[in-house]
Amino acid sequence: MVTLGAYAYMKVDASAGPIKPGDLLTPSPKADYAAKATQPSVNGVSFYAPGTVIAKALGGLESATGIIPVFVSIK
Repeated sequence: MVTLGAYAYMKVDASAGPIKPGDLLTPSPKADYAAKATQPSVNGVSFYAPGTVIAKALGGLESATGIIPVFVSIK
């Protein structure tokens, strides 16, 4: 994808968990797909690892793979 700070459609993989509007997305282990970003916890502090969030979901997907609208950004 060659866009930043814009709305686009992105292939997502919801096999690890459903994606809801507002969820942050990160690259998926499946090539060319994004997945819901998870927050690791260190000493009780949760955070997103810098540079891992690539978009915010504007649509949802309950399972499997599909295409949803997203807001593309680097956080």
